[in-house]
Amino acid sequence: MRTIVKVDIYDIGRFAVCGVCGELRGPWQDYRDVAFHQLCGCERHSGPVPERWPGFDYNTVAELCRCCALEAVKSGSRWSVWFCRPCLERVSDLNHGAGRCVVPIGRHSVMNGVFYRPEGAINPVAVSAFADQLGGFFRAVDATGGWRRRMVQANLSAIGLPTDGSAPIAVYLKRTREAGLSREAAFETLVAAAGPES
Repeated sequence: MRTIVKVDIYDIGRFAVCGVCGELRGPWQDYRDVAFHQLCGCERHSGPVPERWPGFDYNTVAELCRCCALEAVKSGSRWSVWFCRPCLERVSDLNHGAGRCVVPIGRHSVMNGVFYRPEGAINPVAVSAFADQLGGFFRAVDATGGWRRRMVQANLSAIGLPTDGSAPIAVYLKRTREAGLSREAAFETLVAAAGPES
């Protein structure tokens, strides 16, 4: 009997966690019972680009938290948040305390407080500062994907599953829960990996 794993209203119980790229892949159905297949990063780089799903900005219905990789979170929108609730609170506190976006909470720069709104004449110094900030934001976005991949591999190793293959999402989530892997420890390591600027 297949285990149901829900993210929002969607059952991702047939998904697998890819140990190579750290992403989720597998079939799912929307509320109209239309079937879709989410590709992991390995699959996306090896085939043609699929048509974008209706109502989605990205063909990703769910992904693992980009801090702890212990929980699947809803995705697919440019405004989707990349973290489970406990990790989001920690990342938001970190960013607020730093007075800037140290760790992005999602894809869009505006939701991370990274934007430029000219007041009056355009100031070249302010534009240059914004360009620097935006470049740092994009580097941090890439870093969160790499961080999640490392966390998925560490989690798979901790629960005795191979890091070079895939694991059913239900098995992965159950075993990481049973192993008592720590969101707090993952966050502390994420902050250390974010560099001395944080």
